[in-house]
Amino acid sequence: MNGLNDVTIMGTLGADAEVKQLEGDKAVANMSIAINDSYVPKAGGERVQTTEWVKVEAWNGLANFLGSYGKKGTGFIVKGKLKTDSYVKEVNGQEVTFYSTKVVADKILFTGTKANGAPEQNSAPAQNSAPAQNSAPAQNSAPAQNSAPAQEHVSKEDFATAKADDDLPF
Repeated sequence: MNGLNDVTIMGTLGADAEVKQLEGDKAVANMSIAINDSYVPKAGGERVQTTEWVKVEAWNGLANFLGSYGKKGTGFIVKGKLKTDSYVKEVNGQEVTFYSTKVVADKILFTGTKANGAPEQNSAPAQNSAPAQNSAPAQNSAPAQNSAPAQEHVSKEDFATAKADDDLPF
């Protein structure tokens, strides 16, 4: 049985997306997305803020989209798959294998906010789907300019809490 490799993250670009043009009209973009979270320690006290950095890779049409719109501080939702790369490097005379995990994007959307919480101007969803590395380049690599309604901002409190397992009917 195959597993499920599906990831959705929402965060803010830590720097402008880096786009490289490759042979055969292919392009690849790399970026890091900051995912902010907070919690209150079990022992009580002040709320603690944390940031998790996630590497994201996008190909072809999505890479070109990020070249235009992937600017530092822009909020994005990224849907894709996890991929782990490895490389060998000599450390103190011994070969050591290093691993790096990233999200390979299938779909990217604006969240409509900048890092400071201010609304973005002209935010529109990316309607592109990134083809696999070995497939032909995307036909429509330009982002769609839909006049979509403004997105509402929701918080965790907007969702009902799940019932305990013993309250479920199955």
